[in-house]
Order: sequence, then structure tokens, then C-alpha cells
Amino acid sequence: MNFSKVIQLSQSAKGYQQIKLTNAQIEEIEKSGRRAIPEKIIGDFFHISMIRSEEVLMEKDSEELTDISEDTSRELRAGGPVFFVISVKDGELSTELISFYTGMIMATMQLQITDLLLGYSFSAPQEKLRLLNMPEWKNRLDVPRDYSVVQILKVGYPDEPVNKRVPYLGSLLSRILD
Repeated sequence: MNFSKVIQLSQSAKGYQQIKLTNAQIEEIEKSGRRAIPEKIIGDFFHISMIRSEEVLMEKDSEELTDISEDTSRELRAGGPVFFVISVKDGELSTELISFYTGMIMATMQLQITDLLLGYSFSAPQEKLRLLNMPEWKNRLDVPRDYSVVQILKVGYPDEPVNKRVPYLGSLLSRILD
């Protein structure tokens, strides 16, 4: 798909089908995020992890997880979509640079996701960030101890096919700023 078409069709998914992504799709999305910012910065300060829903079966009896809502528990257990988790090294970058670089990573991944005819949605309420910043979850995600999870991107086959969406026909700049 050409860049202009990807921009026009890129929008958050409302719901997802219970179809699993292939390893090739996942690798392509992750690679796009790693290419979004200079290699030195991503290598020294950022970590990208991925959760497959079947890997996230929550142990509700775990002391750390007893106060997680049923909605979050259900979403993390659902089949189909995966969650890309962006983490940043603690105390190394300013809040502004974290926001800037995280935004670049996420935007590049979103465009790749749309090009693959998949859907995405941001999934970073405080409850999920708090959950994934717990030592047990950082360990499961291979997030280094001195990193904090800052953003989550849910990716899967959308209920509404991407190529059937009504394209956004505004300017590229207004699309990015919306």
C-alpha cells in the first residue's frame, strides 16, 4: 500500500477478531518501531516487548494481582490481539524526549500495522501500566529492572477490515495532529 493510502486508512480499531497474528507480522511491526528512532537511542534507552494473549494468563490469586479489575483481566486473557509494550530506561531522558521518542516509535508501528491491514488501539490506562511495571510482569516481559513501561499498543485483526474503511481525506498534517 502506498504511504498516502496508509495515512488515510490509519485509525484506531474499535474491536478485534479472535485470529492470532503470525510471527512474521509481529516481527515486521517490532522492526518498524526499532527503525523509528536512531539505533543508538533505541538500543540505549528503550525496550520493546510483546505479549501474546496466551502468555498473559493472569494468576488472580497472586498477591500483586488481586486488585486488577475484571475488565483488564479479561482483555489481557483474550485470544487474538497482541500487546506491544514500550519501556524506557529510568532517569536517563527528559519527559519531553520520552514522549517524543515514544510517539515516533508508536506512530511508525501504527503505519506498519495499517499497511499489514491490521488494527491497533492504544491501551495504556494507568492500571495496565501499573500492572506491567510490577517486578513479576517486568520479568515475564524481559523488561530490565531499571526500565519503566510507558505505553502499550494493542494490535490484531480488526472487526472492521482496514481496506473497507472510509479513507480520511484531510491533509497529512491535520491527520497527524488529530
